[in-house]
Amino acid sequence: MSTFNVNIGIGNMDSREHVYADALVDTGATYSIFPEGFLRDVQIEPFDWTVDVVLADGSQTTQRIGPAYLQVMDREAPCVVVFGNPGVFLLGATALENLGLAADPVNKSLIPAVVNGRPF
Repeated sequence: MSTFNVNIGIGNMDSREHVYADALVDTGATYSIFPEGFLRDVQIEPFDWTVDVVLADGSQTTQRIGPAYLQVMDREAPCVVVFGNPGVFLLGATALENLGLAADPVNKSLIPAVVNGRPF
C-alpha cells in the first residue's frame, strides 16, 4: 500500500482554531497520533487515562489520549488523538471515519467515504 501526506488542522475543542501540519495517512492506525508537545501547545489536554498502543515495529507502549478538533479538506470533526513522540504526525482510521473520508492509495488522496447503511 502506498503512503501519502495531507495537510490537516489541529485545534482544541473550545476554540476550534487550528494549527496546520502535514500528516501521514495511516489507515492501519486506529487513532491519530501527534507530538505531545505540539498538542499541549495548542491547548489540548489528555484524559485522565491511557491506552496501550502497538507501533508499526510491533513494540507496545502506553500513551495518553485526549480530545482534538480536526479539520481535513472541507470537513471538521472532534476526534480522539494520541499524545505521541516528537515529529510524529499521523492521521488514523477513526479520524477519517469521523470526518467521512477514505484513503485512495492509487491517487494518494482522500475522498468522501461510502457508508454502509445495512443494519445487519
